[in-house]
Parts: sequence; C-alpha cells; structure tokens
Amino acid sequence: MNMNSLLSVALQMTEGELKAGVTEYIEFYNNKRFHQTLDYKKPMDVYCNLQPQLLLEAA
Repeated sequence: MNMNSLLSVALQMTEGELKAGVTEYIEFYNNKRFHQTLDYKKPMDVYCNLQPQLLLEAA
C-alpha cells in the first residue's frame, strides 16, 4: 500500500478507528515484529531483559 492510498483510507476513518489502528500497529511493532537491528529480537523482549541489569547498575 502506498502513501496516497493509505492516506485515502485514513481520511475515511473515524478518530476512534484511527486510534485503534495506531494502537494495534504499536502493539505489533513492539511485541510481535522481529527487528533486524536487534538481532531478530522483539523490542519489548530486549527492553524487558535490560531492566534487571539497569536496576542493578543504578543501585
């Protein structure tokens, strides 16, 4: 889907539909999608694995 067709669809959606769509995409992007720059890990997995280490370093 190119930007023009995406914009066309977005203009026909209600505010609630847009918010739900953005929320759904953020959920996918952070929790389900593997990222090449993170060695094919999911961002939330990387973030959660760093938290215990950061807490120990802060103490």
